[in-house]
Amino acid sequence: MNSTKVFQLNDVAMMRLEIERLSALVSELSEKLYQPSLLQPNKSKYDKGILVYENKVNKLIKYEDLIMIKSESNYSILFLRNGSSMLTSKTLKYWEERCNANFLKRVHKSYIINFKMIKSIVFKTKSIQLEDGHTAVYSRSCKNIISELKQAKIKVL
Repeated sequence: MNSTKVFQLNDVAMMRLEIERLSALVSELSEKLYQPSLLQPNKSKYDKGILVYENKVNKLIKYEDLIMIKSESNYSILFLRNGSSMLTSKTLKYWEERCNANFLKRVHKSYIINFKMIKSIVFKTKSIQLEDGHTAVYSRSCKNIISELKQAKIKVL
């Protein structure tokens, strides 16, 4: 017995149309998948903050909520306005590259600070007093940043 299937002409035409429709759908989805906008994260979402992984959950921390980021070897501690802090396994360089806010500046090899949170500068100790009692030091190579602070009429001690 020969087990060949016999299709009617209508069935063959319908299968060809379905194959063409599926091929077009695969092509369309492939084009969308390889668009640069889909390969990169949605920048508008990250213009407002940074994504931090904590307790198996990604959290979006707004730039305005950051007081400073302090380096601890190959880790970083993010200090937030609500008084909490977060330890991350990312370096300060990593955060420096991702902070798109112009008021977040690196002032030392160990500190990124939020300029909006500065209360005063102490030249004698080369330190910057921030809100909530936080203190950061600045390096000599940040003279241009310190001059910006003077122009912004920050209290100088």
